[in-house]
Amino acid sequence: MNPRAHTSSYQRRSKAFVSSVDIASSRRRTLLVSTFHVRATIAAMGALTRQEVEVLQRALESLKDELRDMLALSLESARPVDLDKPIGRISRVDALQLQSMARASRSQAQLRARQVASALERVDEGDYGTCLECGEDIGFARLEAKPEAPLCIGCQGARERR
Repeated sequence: MNPRAHTSSYQRRSKAFVSSVDIASSRRRTLLVSTFHVRATIAAMGALTRQEVEVLQRALESLKDELRDMLALSLESARPVDLDKPIGRISRVDALQLQSMARASRSQAQLRARQVASALERVDEGDYGTCLECGEDIGFARLEAKPEAPLCIGCQGARERR
């Protein structure tokens, strides 16, 4: 074997290795820069503006009214089924199932009404838009979708995974 050919083969492999390391390092740097950019973008979003808080407060007030009306209407359907009424066995089972669904729906509406009331209290206190777990700002888009949200998307995701 020619020593010169061996050296050039080694050099070629060495250059290829160095090139792959450079590419990997470049990707790592790009990933780090991308991660930094995302974090910087999130941090730059900052707290909600006064106009955003006003829009969200109106949405919360509207949601509060809707939930109050819904709870008033659902009171009748959540009442106990009268078992002494002669309505037939299948109709009675249907009535019990409807009552159960109405109670579950009412319970969810009551929970959401409490969350809305809590969010309105945070608006009055000036703490609205801040995550209750980590203290970071909750994004406007999240609050626009669910104005009563007490947690940022990261903490909510962590809570749901538990």
